[in-house]
Amino acid sequence: MPRGQKKYTAEQWAKDRIQYYWERKRTYEATKRSFDDDKYEFNQEMDRYFDVVADEDGKIIVDLRETIRGVKKIICQRISQVSVEFDVNKLKKILTREQQKKVFQKHYKVVNWPGLMKLLKESGVDWKKFLKCVEVSESVRENVLEQLVELGEVNAEEAKACSKAKIRTQYYKITEK
Repeated sequence: MPRGQKKYTAEQWAKDRIQYYWERKRTYEATKRSFDDDKYEFNQEMDRYFDVVADEDGKIIVDLRETIRGVKKIICQRISQVSVEFDVNKLKKILTREQQKKVFQKHYKVVNWPGLMKLLKESGVDWKKFLKCVEVSESVRENVLEQLVELGEVNAEEAKACSKAKIRTQYYKITEK
């Protein structure tokens, strides 16, 4: 062992590692808090000014004075995620039986597995008893519904009346060019 170097015990090594990790964790948490505050302010300011400044493509392009690590431009876009919710009962009223089979997808969920197993073991399964053990839900196959509308088999306005669009989240995406 070279002169002047301390010999570490396992206990001292572990304590030094714990202290190092603790310091790094505190630095990370402080940086994250600061970033989250900056992100909140950025989103508030973009909500206020984005529509005023954005071009016709819905972008704000920042030309950098000089290339930084190969980046010449920064592009900011507002991203809005939209979800469509359908009123299944209303939609059923405007679709034929055949169309319903195409558009709706049924989901079965067993809510009483021991009861189902017992019922199946006893054989001679009664359908009504079986249905008491499962939960059925339906979802809309949007692509199939869109095809039926495009083919003119379903009225577009009636289908639209059976749905509502919701903006789930909105955020700003920054890319480099």
